[in-house]
Amino acid sequence: MSRILMSRLLVATAACAVAACGGGGGGGVGFTPPPPPATQTCPDGSVIPVSQPCPPPPSVVSPSIFPGVTTDTGFAALGYEASGLNTASGALKDAFSVRYDADTQQYLVNLPSSDEFVFETYDENDSYWQGYASTGFYEDTFIDVFKPRSTNPEIQLAYTSFGITSGYYSSDFGVFAFGIPTPASSVPVTGSASYDALIVGRPLDINGVISGDATLQFNFGAGTLSGHLDPVLHYNGVATDLGSYDFVNTVFGAGSASFSGGLSHSGTSTLGAFDGRFTGPAAQELMGRWIAPYRNPTNQQWHEMFGIMVGKKQ
Repeated sequence: MSRILMSRLLVATAACAVAACGGGGGGGVGFTPPPPPATQTCPDGSVIPVSQPCPPPPSVVSPSIFPGVTTDTGFAALGYEASGLNTASGALKDAFSVRYDADTQQYLVNLPSSDEFVFETYDENDSYWQGYASTGFYEDTFIDVFKPRSTNPEIQLAYTSFGITSGYYSSDFGVFAFGIPTPASSVPVTGSASYDALIVGRPLDINGVISGDATLQFNFGAGTLSGHLDPVLHYNGVATDLGSYDFVNTVFGAGSASFSGGLSHSGTSTLGAFDGRFTGPAAQELMGRWIAPYRNPTNQQWHEMFGIMVGKKQ
């Protein structure tokens, strides 16, 4: 037998032994394959060996609320938040903030009832982005943010938006406006202008919604302001006109970037209040917040409501 053939036989015999080869009744040596490596399921659903780290979560990019904002920016923000129905207006919270982080391309929102969170959307329509913020166990918050776009059917804005919030587990609810503030040096000091605004709010005694319009008339040279709110209550499928609220005791000086005043309704001697500021490079838009008494149509009792307004120059 040649050396080459002998070598091949030896190799084949060794291979057969490892593979438990044998004749019909033989007792070849069994082979147990090694167990598969232990695995883990990562948050993104991938299954990988435990010896490997899970891939990092994808970076959350907020919707481009203000497309022209590309650097770190803190926005002017104002609004109110209630801790639940029947909260007294004096106990409303107002510590809101909104900012844009250019490095992460995220809009970050801070509500009175929550820590700062990234505004992330799960759905949208022509008027709003619908978002959901998880700021801690039992602290989740729903938030809808108005789209400042020329295609928005509600009102067409470019420098101003607002958010409507409600707690998922908590009873907190609120509404706040935010925008790019007008520098005081860019507020007109001559002429007059009228602003048409959208109002959004909530009553404090029932689970309803307030909508409506506002008109604000400024005389920039004289430093005067007049106007009115016209709110509508939506409750149990019924829309109720709440009447007009005239601006009284207004405070606005020539060249001022902010304004304020009272709200007077013919049905009560109790005054409401509002305050706001201009937005846009040259006061093209404005935003404000308000609190006012209203007559609940279901029991004819006077209660309170609150909300915001956002508008633009006509």
